[in-house]
Amino acid sequence: QQRQGFLLAIKACILRLLVRLGRLYTREVFMDGEDGLHAEHSRAIGRALAYIDEHFRQQIGVDLVAEQAYLSKSYFCYLFKHLTGRTFLEYVQEKRLNHACRMLIETDSKISDIALASGFTTVPHFNRVFKQKLATSPRHYRKQYGTSMAARSPSDLAIPVPSFPIP
Repeated sequence: QQRQGFLLAIKACILRLLVRLGRLYTREVFMDGEDGLHAEHSRAIGRALAYIDEHFRQQIGVDLVAEQAYLSKSYFCYLFKHLTGRTFLEYVQEKRLNHACRMLIETDSKISDIALASGFTTVPHFNRVFKQKLATSPRHYRKQYGTSMAARSPSDLAIPVPSFPIP
């Protein structure tokens, strides 16, 4: 005579086993190289990074870039974060901020012109993001680094953007 719930307990054990097997299978399918992801996915994110590098001064959205990588939006966001350590928006903002920092140091352009030339849609948004990431205003940044550090490479002064080998 079996106790009540016996069949339910057996079904639960079988489901746990199937979940574990599924996870193992998924790991094996996607293991390829050091980063643990299939090479095709790495190339897709590489295409996306190349597209961002070329178009960050324009208004680009995650939908458009995911399409360029031939991935769904949700899977693209997952892979992008996994490979770069940043979300799509964080990465694009850092590319734009790096560009703005170089322009603040190397040119005498107005800050509003630099903000728009770097891909930000409004100057207040640019100022807010700049202060959040660099803990200073664009004007103060220019005063501090524009003259005293002009001899240094702009990449020494800007926010580091992850380097990713593009196949």
